[in-house]
Amino acid sequence: MMILAFIMIFLGFVQFAMAIDSHYQAVYGRCQKPGRRRYLFQAVACLHLLAALWVCTTTWQLSIAIIVWIGLIQLAAVLVAGLLTWRSSWYGALWRFGCLGRLCADQKHDINHTPSV
Repeated sequence: MMILAFIMIFLGFVQFAMAIDSHYQAVYGRCQKPGRRRYLFQAVACLHLLAALWVCTTTWQLSIAIIVWIGLIQLAAVLVAGLLTWRSSWYGALWRFGCLGRLCADQKHDINHTPSV
């Protein structure tokens, strides 16, 4: 269950990162900004974190669950920051295929989209 909680927290932090203009631009191009989607990304990230807290509380007592949850948050934050810093292409692939990247991005913003001639 700890692995499930960590995956949910990790995906939540990926969602939080995409709400920041510079991280969004790293995936979709310099002239793009998340706009109103920022609030959707933040809401989904909060839901991921709350779901992970629920998973932790069903596995352990509340006091232990909160400590484990906070530790997992710290680990996930460091991993997302490292991924953004050193492997931004991996981050972009994770965003597009593991999160809301394909659902939230317009076709004109997608970096894999080729215009028809």
